[in-house]
Amino acid sequence: MLKFITFAFLLTSVAWASELPNAPSSSSKPGLATADGKFLFLASAYTAALVADYETTQSCLARGACRELNPVFGSHPSRLRMYAIGGAISAGTIYGSYYLKKKRKRYWWVPLVAGTVVHGYLAYRNSRL
Repeated sequence: MLKFITFAFLLTSVAWASELPNAPSSSSKPGLATADGKFLFLASAYTAALVADYETTQSCLARGACRELNPVFGSHPSRLRMYAIGGAISAGTIYGSYYLKKKRKRYWWVPLVAGTVVHGYLAYRNSRL
């Protein structure tokens, strides 16, 4: 399972690592796209870490080795519940970063990197249980 998660993360990383051509945008500076390669790479890494966290949690729950500690999900959430609630939260995080980048804030990347680190750590921890 861990090999598959690592492969999926590397695959999404490589897919977005190259710089994408600028798409038309409504930004004040022409030629600067909001959803550029950096944004798409970080959003992909965040999503990959989120999926890894949820899948390792489901694996651990199926073995009976653990329980979910997030009170939003409950102690034994279904896969559907985790992805429905977590997907909505992650969509908000990605949109928040997009909004910050569109407003030209220098810290637009912080929510995506923080989420990637947290979910990546939790996936690692879950895989060790």
